[in-house]
Amino acid sequence: MQIIIKEPGSEEFYRETVSVMAQYRGLIKDPQMKFKDQFSQLKTLLIVSAVTFIIVDIMGVAWGFSTTVIIAAVLLGIGIITSILSLNNLNRMLSSLMQDHQTQILTLDENGIELRKEHASRVVRVPWEDIAFARVFEESICFLAKGSFGIVFSVARRYEDQIIPYIEEELPELRLIR
Repeated sequence: MQIIIKEPGSEEFYRETVSVMAQYRGLIKDPQMKFKDQFSQLKTLLIVSAVTFIIVDIMGVAWGFSTTVIIAAVLLGIGIITSILSLNNLNRMLSSLMQDHQTQILTLDENGIELRKEHASRVVRVPWEDIAFARVFEESICFLAKGSFGIVFSVARRYEDQIIPYIEEELPELRLIR
């Protein structure tokens, strides 16, 4: 089965895809884990850390900078910097995915799953025995490769009516999580 993907996905689809990629290791360990929007989580962590940092600094000015206050401020500062860098990386990944408007060809056959960009020599193909599972998310259907591959095939849910029946009929051994 081949699916020709000509139109770009929505921003929500790409945000979800980036979040799936960011949670790859956790999903491989527990395929049914609760899915979290990494963008929202990092923004919340950044805001909480910044507010706490300000409170700790006010406490330091008011009561003096004890060793505990200094350590807390430094650790919060490191947390803020880490959150900013992580959020920046996620936004770069999102931007990169959203700017790629090439037609893509997704092939599901007896040998595995393949994603090829039209007019590109690079093809990503993974045999079925190396696919850990497929999971249906709110905006996408994702196939996650086993082990340390770190490969995620993400397809918009608009193709669900083609993909799900194919998996159920041709690949009953593939774990499908809805």
